[in-house]
Amino acid sequence: MNNYLIRSRNDKIIGIMCWQFLMSSKAGHNAPVFEKYQQKAKNFMCSCLAKGDRNTQKTPGGLIYRQRWNNMYFVTSAAFLGTTYSDYLASSGKYLKCSSGSVSPNELLSFSKSQVKILTLIECYKPVDYILGDNPRATSYMVGYGNNNPRQVHHRASFIVSFKVNPSFVSCQAGYPTWYTRKASDPNLLTGALIGGPDAYDNFTDQRDNYEQTEPATYNNASLIGVLARLHAGHSGYNHLLPVLTCNGENPLNDTSSALNFTRQGILTLLNGSGRVIWSSDSTRHGKNQVAQLLDSGNLVVRDAAEDKPQNYLWQSFDNPGETTLPGMKVGINLKTSFHRSLSSWKSTNDPSIGEFTWTFDTGGFLQTFIMNGFIELYRAGPWNV
Repeated sequence: MNNYLIRSRNDKIIGIMCWQFLMSSKAGHNAPVFEKYQQKAKNFMCSCLAKGDRNTQKTPGGLIYRQRWNNMYFVTSAAFLGTTYSDYLASSGKYLKCSSGSVSPNELLSFSKSQVKILTLIECYKPVDYILGDNPRATSYMVGYGNNNPRQVHHRASFIVSFKVNPSFVSCQAGYPTWYTRKASDPNLLTGALIGGPDAYDNFTDQRDNYEQTEPATYNNASLIGVLARLHAGHSGYNHLLPVLTCNGENPLNDTSSALNFTRQGILTLLNGSGRVIWSSDSTRHGKNQVAQLLDSGNLVVRDAAEDKPQNYLWQSFDNPGETTLPGMKVGINLKTSFHRSLSSWKSTNDPSIGEFTWTFDTGGFLQTFIMNGFIELYRAGPWNV
């Protein structure tokens, strides 16, 4: 789609645009190409916020609008991209610069919230915005949520009665004249389904044959889940969103006067309030002029100032995974050194101590991954081919 004002579910270009921001420091001679992607990503976000040279169409109630048939997937996709872009800006300490003014990370997050209404940790659990009911019709477009939600969904499993209620045989042809044309509410509630939604003027007709507005789709929910997960993560700070390094997980510090230092020898050290070293990086190599750098990818690296190739890093946090894995992070077993890297859950959201669950690899028999609770196997993925 060439129009940057709105994006569909099957249009991957805007995701690529946002990804280029994370990779821009490694662009090299391709920097001019990356910059074009970055500019298009900015234009898209600015247009959603009505701060661009050309802006995305919205209904009078504020919902992004592209087309009558299942407009909702444009809405949830744009909202998800807004949360992702907001976190990028926050983590890099930047603002989005639009032709009509600058936009803060919080404004981008507010845009995403404006498209989706959910009870979250944000704003003391106050419900926010359009999809789930805060709109001119006071209608929730998620089946089963709210007092005024769709009752005649364009979905065969919803409008045909359950076999447990009526065991009579229903042929493929019979479903239409017997059940589809009924004016009654659906006998089976398709709880959680997100339907197509209102028209360009916030109008909506809850009728089964109005497929453009009442048809649900799994890809509507797919992007919505990402938005809700981000909103549920909270609003008070972004540093906990991607905890890629836990220096002292086995015995975390409780005092607020601890400090992370970088010594002249190129070693990272974690000090408690009394100045005692609690943890240090395990680098066995040293450079001539060591520097510590936090990369856009989230990787904290120690390297020689004149050397930026990943294979020559003296130490990197991505060699020490905690509960989160990111692109470039090393998880598994080094067959040469037998060093084992696995993911371990935290005890709680605010306690980075090692929790009950571990995601680990097995190379002793079949190559496969496990989720363990202590020594108890909860899940295994099965062998894969290499």
